[in-house]
Amino acid sequence: MKKDFIPRRNSNLNTFVNNFITRLDLHSQDLAMNDQEINEAKKILQNHMRTFANMISLRAESKAATEEFNSSRENTINLIRRLSNQIKSSKKYDTGIGADFGIINRYSPVTDFSRHKPELKAKLNGSEVIIRYQAYGADGLTLYSKRGNETKFTKLNCLREDLH
Repeated sequence: MKKDFIPRRNSNLNTFVNNFITRLDLHSQDLAMNDQEINEAKKILQNHMRTFANMISLRAESKAATEEFNSSRENTINLIRRLSNQIKSSKKYDTGIGADFGIINRYSPVTDFSRHKPELKAKLNGSEVIIRYQAYGADGLTLYSKRGNETKFTKLNCLREDLH
């Protein structure tokens, strides 16, 4: 059950206030309200309607500005990525140029994977060898083997499993 006759939603309140102003003019004589009191009340109610309209307008402007900014940001990022790739593929590019532009990833250090040695653990499961390894930040590793009389190393087909 409704406890209050005044609408809670701003849009409904705005309609209610507009109606209230109209009815004040219509019934002012019947209600024995003086003109000064009615004019002061109408001034406050009209100010509310003006601020409501201003709020709606600013919300629309804010939404449009946010959409424009998001679009501009996306276009800017795409352009910078494209230009960065073009700069990095230039014959005269070096890391000094990349550092000047700030296009060298500064958040993750360059890792020299030639110094990493993965930990391998092998286990025989029937006729199958299960090799587990710890990759230490690498995406994976490639294993080669030379069995028995083989003269060349051949790549092993492996599934990646991390040690825990």
